[in-house]
Amino acid sequence: MAVAALQSSLLDNGMTVQNAWQSFVTQVGSDSAAVQRSSETLHQMVQVLKDQAQAISGVSLDEEAAKVMQFQQMYSACARYLATVSLLTDKLLEYL
Repeated sequence: MAVAALQSSLLDNGMTVQNAWQSFVTQVGSDSAAVQRSSETLHQMVQVLKDQAQAISGVSLDEEAAKVMQFQQMYSACARYLATVSLLTDKLLEYL
């Protein structure tokens, strides 16, 4: 009986114990939801920043392989050119 009477008794702030408890639970729930939203937002921001950093510093293996093949073909073409120049120089020197 005495405990039941406490529910409706007034506290120093003019609220009943029951109203104070409901207000406390509501505030905790609201704060918890706000922290959860902030946490999700920060997680998304971190992921965006990681993606941007990867995009800036990332190396495309396909692009690098294509460049290597291009350099190999250029090297081969230069080698054939120099071989032809060497052959023509030798033939020219034979005629002189």
